[in-house]
Amino acid sequence: MLRNLSIKKQLQIGFFFIMTGSIVLTIFTMIIGINYLIENNDKVKPANYYEQQLPIIEDYINKKGQKLLDQNEQESLEQIIPREGITYQVLDSEGSIVYGTLSVNLISPSNPLIHNINEKVHSKSDENNLTYYVPLLSQNNNLIGAVALNYDIKMSYSSTWPLLIVVGLISSPFIYIILLTLFISNIIGKRVSTPIHNLIEASNRIKNKDLNFKIEYDVKNEIGDLTSSFEQMRNELEISLTHQWKLEQDKRDYLKAISHDLKTPLTIIKGHAEGLLEGLWKNENLLFAYLQTITSNVDRTSKLLNDINLVTELDSFSFKLFLHRVKIKPFFKEQLTNFSYLADKKQIAHAVSITNDHDVEIFTLDKERISQVIDNILMNSLRFTPYKGTIQIDIDICPDELSFHVHDSGPGISLEENMTKIFEKFHQENHSQSTHKGHSGLGLYIAKTIIEKHNGSISARNSIKYGGAHIWFTIPNLI
Repeated sequence: MLRNLSIKKQLQIGFFFIMTGSIVLTIFTMIIGINYLIENNDKVKPANYYEQQLPIIEDYINKKGQKLLDQNEQESLEQIIPREGITYQVLDSEGSIVYGTLSVNLISPSNPLIHNINEKVHSKSDENNLTYYVPLLSQNNNLIGAVALNYDIKMSYSSTWPLLIVVGLISSPFIYIILLTLFISNIIGKRVSTPIHNLIEASNRIKNKDLNFKIEYDVKNEIGDLTSSFEQMRNELEISLTHQWKLEQDKRDYLKAISHDLKTPLTIIKGHAEGLLEGLWKNENLLFAYLQTITSNVDRTSKLLNDINLVTELDSFSFKLFLHRVKIKPFFKEQLTNFSYLADKKQIAHAVSITNDHDVEIFTLDKERISQVIDNILMNSLRFTPYKGTIQIDIDICPDELSFHVHDSGPGISLEENMTKIFEKFHQENHSQSTHKGHSGLGLYIAKTIIEKHNGSISARNSIKYGGAHIWFTIPNLI
């Protein structure tokens, strides 16, 4: 389609159409106009038309002779002289005007009447204007006056239509060029102005922070490419700003959650410190209990601040993994030692299954960060697994990747939508059922961030084995 052509080609085609169309229409107009003039040639008078009337008028003047000096003859004379193209004046022997329709008198003492008789005198201002002097003779053939006949030597018309047609024929090429130019420019202008208007409106909406719209212009030319690029920019901007707005909201929620989580231990610390200041330190049993509570809440606050610092570090663009070639079996044994101690302390039955069919010895990963991931997942499972509950750990090691699964007999994940929400900042699933209060809600978020930076994935669902939560991650071997 023409609308898919480039603007340059559309203009070229438009110019060709204008010139061709004007030529065709002009030829058509010429044919019609000339035929009309031929059919109505009686309305067009040639340049010497009035001059051809002079013999008839002159014969009448000769017949009338000196009678024409009588003004009573004016009416009969004007019936012979065409009023439309000839003006006249009747002069006496001295050259004075007796009557007539011509007001300008060329006769003067320096230009006497006798010198102009039977002469065609050209007007000084118009070479095509002539005055012909016909003598009036007495019976004795003496000059007693003259009749001056004034007329133009040019084409004339008995009506204005032939003149208008001739003017129209001459100007028709220019008229058609103008009309066709307006027509073509209107078509091309709409094709260009519509998307440009949409782009201007879209720019104003973006300026007003309104990105909830879409620009569509399905034309494959420069304007279409511009519109498509603008739409891609708008889409990317919407994604970027939506992400930015989400980050700002997360930041507000983040600060709110931090304030809330810091307020509780600080309030406890302050309350116990005030109690000691009021004299409770004198009671050794209360002193020990109060100091233990203060120490516990200081550790809680310290852990929260460490988690916050870690989240800030992980979210920064400058964060980098420090990859090492790790002996994988000793690595997992080291990680599970502390877990076994805590599980035994809580009398939680736990089992570890490591599958390594390919006898993989070395695996490349960030040892410190993956240790944090394993620790956070296991601590989260310990928090929610009840006294004398069960935790199962399954590790599958392959040359290209490894998987780490944790099943527990805790309360599990309450809602389907929470399967992904538990990895968000400060989300605390079934907080009321947790056996360990005061955790930050950042552990699984930190785990998810570290795993994704290893190009891996982490997921959660309810465990089929034990009815509690099943959390697992998979990471590739970053050789």
